[in-house]
Amino acid sequence: MVGIAHYLFHASVWGAGRRYPAELFVDPQARRRGIATAMVERVAKDGDEHGAPRL
Repeated sequence: MVGIAHYLFHASVWGAGRRYPAELFVDPQARRRGIATAMVERVAKDGDEHGAPRL
């Protein structure tokens, strides 16, 4: 494992739910390889799949 992304789903009274990215860590030796970008993209996709389109 070279990284971890911690995120939450929040309900909203004004529309669809939201994803809240709380923490993102990448091992210093694995940085600058697009890992953080891939994790953020995965968080976005997970939210879309679960009806929480806002990030």
